[in-house]
Amino acid sequence: MILSMKKLIIFLLLVVIAIGISVFLFPAKFGASHALDRTAPELTVELVKSPAYAVKISARDELTSLTDLKLEAVQNGKSISLPAEEYLHGENASLSITYPPKKISENLKEGEVTLNVSISDSSYWKNSATQSLSFTIDKRSPRLDILSQQHRMFAGGSELVVYTVREENLAETGVLLGDMTFCAVPLNTFSGFEDASSTIYVSLFAAPLDMTGKDFSPHAYAKDSYGNTTKLPLRMRYDPKKVPEASPSISRNFLERKIPPLLEESTLDYPDAFTTATAAEDTDDETWISYFKTINEKYRLTLRNSLKSILTDGTRCTPLIPTEQMTRPLQGSLMSGFGEQRYYKYNGADAGFSVHEGFDLASVRNDDVVATGSGTVLLAEEFGIYGNAVLIDHGLGLSSLYGHLSSIQVEVGQKVQEGQKIAQSGETGLAGGDHLHFELRVGFVPVTPIEWWDPKWFTDNITGKLSSFAKKSDEETTSEEAQ
Repeated sequence: MILSMKKLIIFLLLVVIAIGISVFLFPAKFGASHALDRTAPELTVELVKSPAYAVKISARDELTSLTDLKLEAVQNGKSISLPAEEYLHGENASLSITYPPKKISENLKEGEVTLNVSISDSSYWKNSATQSLSFTIDKRSPRLDILSQQHRMFAGGSELVVYTVREENLAETGVLLGDMTFCAVPLNTFSGFEDASSTIYVSLFAAPLDMTGKDFSPHAYAKDSYGNTTKLPLRMRYDPKKVPEASPSISRNFLERKIPPLLEESTLDYPDAFTTATAAEDTDDETWISYFKTINEKYRLTLRNSLKSILTDGTRCTPLIPTEQMTRPLQGSLMSGFGEQRYYKYNGADAGFSVHEGFDLASVRNDDVVATGSGTVLLAEEFGIYGNAVLIDHGLGLSSLYGHLSSIQVEVGQKVQEGQKIAQSGETGLAGGDHLHFELRVGFVPVTPIEWWDPKWFTDNITGKLSSFAKKSDEETTSEEAQ
């Protein structure tokens, strides 16, 4: 009997020990995290740049949640507590925040500052971690001066501005117009302008065709790595334009030929049984209009967004620009107006709306299409309603698109020269007959190519502005600005 009791006691002791070891090794599973957590949270504080400087604070705790985040800025013996608790919501076991130095420096002076960061866990022991980071506060905004003379700009037109930026920690610069940002590059990165001052920047911007005079307020801007920003207005005469309108009629034959294959490739919703054969017999006018709107409006928007993602890529500001007037891509007749607002009709009924963001040029069937300017091919493939299409980057945000092609003679990444044959005209995509759909864009804004084909406009607005700054040294530019 006594022996059995001893065995029972030993067994119970072993069970207690095993449970104790399990609770110690896996406290979260047994609800003992708050009591047994004696480890401080992991905390890192670092200065990052993307593109402006910011303090990145990261913390995590394996067993309990985080609490009591405290931020303290210290400069010349003066301490300032910064708002921090707003970043902790509920019982979070991890934290990652980005704190702009400008927010830290609101009540501090320029110069060295130390940021002390501490955070605790929610255990009974309130384990805490502390990290410090020293960095420099800069409250001086970049110096920006406009060099080129701006005269007159039309809605749907392009404009080049040349200006200087003096800032050692420049993060970004360009032109702002409405909610649009246009890139800029140093002039000395252009071929033929290597001797220009390193402080001179060039930006190409555009005004949408429907922009009113009240909304037209372009500014050159420069922002440093600390978030300090300078803006200068670009003074010029602006001429709004009346947006042209058209009411094209679409035929049953056109719909039967073009809509079914585009619906299939669009991946948008449509009846599975909708094929070319059944469409000719079973589809009524109302349904045809619905299908046409799906392609002309919804699919057009999808393709437009794809095009935008290519053209507004944050890295796409190639230091290249045409050095002479651009070439017409096809020597034919202009068949439509730039920027037409098209209100389509089918058997007298409204059939939808779209904006024509380029020109249609027509000549003979399968006529040669040439590059309007030198550049790099960004796209060369079948592209929905555009049919077979080519997209070329001409530098500084300027690009050209060629649509409805019957064949393509270039490939993505290929360098092309102005006037080089790149394709042949056709009627692929949503085209009713053989022609070239041609677009020119600055950033993602469609612009009229008429300006770029005009030798006088090109001299006055592009080469004339650039040539006078080609060989100016930093000292000459500084002297000129002082005057």
